[in-house]
Amino acid sequence: LANNLEGKCKRAVGMAIVICVGNLGGAIASNIFRSQDAPRYLLGLGIEIMFLAMGMIALPIIALTYRHINIQKDALEQQVEMDGSEALDTEKRGFRYTL
Repeated sequence: LANNLEGKCKRAVGMAIVICVGNLGGAIASNIFRSQDAPRYLLGLGIEIMFLAMGMIALPIIALTYRHINIQKDALEQQVEMDGSEALDTEKRGFRYTL
């Protein structure tokens, strides 16, 4: 995540949000893996599989979106170089999304 947030402030806030959501996972897990569902824990495992499936669906969408944005940035940089104008900030020029 840190590589895909441009600027120091966005990166700091983004990492704080990721840490909060990660810690929230522990609270969620203690409520979906209930002792009354032992020993199979079908509810907890079903919810975990749902979250995994959501991640597997989101990953290719994010990857294709990042690729598309990077292609647009490359085209814009080439246009700026040809025109000789300064349409982009020097800080934003080298930024690329990665996986």
